[in-house]
Amino acid sequence: MQWSYLSSRSVIFSSAKRFGAHSFGRGVVFLLAILLFTLSSPGAIAALGDYSFSSELGSYQEINGGTVFGSQTTDNQYFVNTTNLSGGTTTTGSGIPIGFDFVFSGIRYDLIGINANGWISLGQSAMTPAVNMTSTNAYQPLDNTPTTDSGILIARIAGFADNLQAQSNASIRMQTVGEAPNRIGIVQWKGYRIFNLNNNNFNFQIQLHESTNKIRIAYGTFSFIEGVSDRYVQVGLRGHPSGTASNFSTRFSDSGHTIAWQNTSPGVTASANVRFRQFTRPANGLIFTFSPPPPNPPQPVTSLAIVGSPEGLVLQWDPALYADLYQICSTDDPYGDDWDIEAAIDGTNWIILGDHRSKFYRIISIQSD
Repeated sequence: MQWSYLSSRSVIFSSAKRFGAHSFGRGVVFLLAILLFTLSSPGAIAALGDYSFSSELGSYQEINGGTVFGSQTTDNQYFVNTTNLSGGTTTTGSGIPIGFDFVFSGIRYDLIGINANGWISLGQSAMTPAVNMTSTNAYQPLDNTPTTDSGILIARIAGFADNLQAQSNASIRMQTVGEAPNRIGIVQWKGYRIFNLNNNNFNFQIQLHESTNKIRIAYGTFSFIEGVSDRYVQVGLRGHPSGTASNFSTRFSDSGHTIAWQNTSPGVTASANVRFRQFTRPANGLIFTFSPPPPNPPQPVTSLAIVGSPEGLVLQWDPALYADLYQICSTDDPYGDDWDIEAAIDGTNWIILGDHRSKFYRIISIQSD
C-alpha cells in the first residue's frame, strides 16, 4: 500500500513498508515522511561572502532621537551598555538593545556595541558578556584577531572605520525607528573627523533592517581638508569564527577618482580598504546595502521510526537540514486534506498519547521566523 502527497516544492512517496507499519494490539500506526511546505526564515546559514552588495545614490536622512553616546571630546571610546553613555576603554558589557532580533551570518542577535572609530559589534542578551568588542586594532576592526576568543560575538560592521574623533557639535546616536516588522536600528556618527585634523566633518549611519536582515551604510556630507595625505578606511562585515578572519564581506578601492566610492569592488581579504581623500569621498546620499541570500529550504526528515516505551509509542527521526521546528500532524484518512496538528516541537522525538488506533502521522520540517 502506498500514499503520495503533492507539495508545492516536491512530491515525496512513502509507504508502510518503507517507513514501517507497526501493530500494537489492535492499533496500527503509519508514519509518513512528507515535506508539505517551506516557511522561510532569516535563520538559514549564510556566509557573509554570499551576501549581495549594491550601491546607489539616495538621500541621507539624519536622525535626532534615541540615545546619545559620548560627547564632543570622544576619542576611541567603546560603548558597551546603556548605563555608561560616556563610554570608556572597557570592551565587554551588557550591550545596547537593537529593539528587535537581527540575523547576521545565520546567527540571531539583539544587542550592539559601538566604537567611536566608525564601527559596531553585535551581541546576544543570553550571553555573558553580551557584547565583546575586544580588538588588537580598533581602527581596523574587520581583520584583527582578538586577544581572547569571542566566538560569535566577533560579529561586527564597519561603516567608515579609521582613527576618528569627535569635535564641536559632534555626536554618536542610536535610535530604532519604524514599526514591527519593518523597524530599523540606526547608529549615526555626526560631525566626526580624522584624529587631530581640523576642517573635517563626516556624517554617516549603520542601519540594521528588521525582517530582511539587510545592512545599509548611509553617507551624508563629508568634508576633508585639502593637502592632507590619503586615508584608507575599512567598510564591510565580519562574522564568526573569531580567529583568523575567514567569514567577511569587505569593499575595496585604491582609485583616486571622484566617484571611486560609487564603484568599489569586493575585497579579497578582510583587511581590504577604501581610499579616502579630499575629492575621493562618499557622495552625499550614497548608500551601500549588504543583503543576505535567500534562505535554504528545510529538508525532509529522515530515519523515521516508531518504538515502544513505558510512556507510550514514540515517533523518532533524524534532524532535518535547515529546520528548527517539527510539526506533528495526524489523520484517519491519508488521502484527504484533513490533518490535525498534534504539536510543534524543536526536538526529534514525540510520544503518542491517547488512542492511536488506525491513525496516520506525518512530520513536517519547518524554519521558524
